[in-house]
Amino acid sequence: MPDIFNTDNRVYSGDFTEPVAVNPRRYIFPIMNRPELGRAFEQDYMVRFDCYEPLAISTPDVDLPDYYLTAETPLERVGNGIGKFTRSFYQIALPWKKYETYSYSVPGIDGPEGVKLRRIYSAVNIGSITRITCSDTEDWDPGEAVVVSYSARSDAEGLIYGRQVNRTIVAVQSTTIVDVDVITDTYRIVSWNSIRTNDYDRPPRQVVVSSTLVIECFLPGVSLGIDDPSDIEILQPTYIFEAATGAWTESYSATTVPTLAEYRAQVASKTLIIAEPSQLHEIAPGLWERATRYVEAM
Repeated sequence: MPDIFNTDNRVYSGDFTEPVAVNPRRYIFPIMNRPELGRAFEQDYMVRFDCYEPLAISTPDVDLPDYYLTAETPLERVGNGIGKFTRSFYQIALPWKKYETYSYSVPGIDGPEGVKLRRIYSAVNIGSITRITCSDTEDWDPGEAVVVSYSARSDAEGLIYGRQVNRTIVAVQSTTIVDVDVITDTYRIVSWNSIRTNDYDRPPRQVVVSSTLVIECFLPGVSLGIDDPSDIEILQPTYIFEAATGAWTESYSATTVPTLAEYRAQVASKTLIIAEPSQLHEIAPGLWERATRYVEAM
């Protein structure tokens, strides 16, 4: 005859030789409370003490095989040789992103000395670029970093604000016309002043930029090729070396690996590059998160 057991104001029936779920799954959304990024649930079970065997970590749930066991609490005695315990199951979340500012070490450039400064005659926005007509574009190339100076007027205040923004040359259209990443302002732009290069013979420097954190989740024993947390690769930023000596350096030039030309191609194509080594965190027992920060080459 099955045991009749009364606990938590509920009545359960069975011999409890196998764990019996005694309540519905309690779902949680562990990543920013966003269910589309992965779910988890806890569920309580009852079993006879003499029949209890812990389930192996990473075992999939019988009914929901894309949820994996990450934790199981010890048996808690509830009477008549019966114990109660809780299992936690997690999905392996899909990769996701978040955005934040970051103090980035911009690499230096060993190039020709001097700064190229040109007067701007006019500028117009065309889709994702601002087309600038200036005094000349001699020796300018796509991928070069420039500083554009202009003035914007707040009509409500009657004030004019000077602006300087960092942009990248997208294309050189003629000897007097150059395209840069689009320039917009919350106020009305009333005059365009100058455009100058800022990547010739520049030292390495710290600047605050927008960054993208790419978050990936791994469950050793389940994720492909990951049997242990040490198998999760830490992604590294690009390091610059002198081709002749192999010595590490903080600035690009024609003789480094990668070369300045290769780096400028990354700048021109808005390539996202790794800013710092990946960070690894255990977000639940046995479940690991790798966060890799990317910034746009500049």
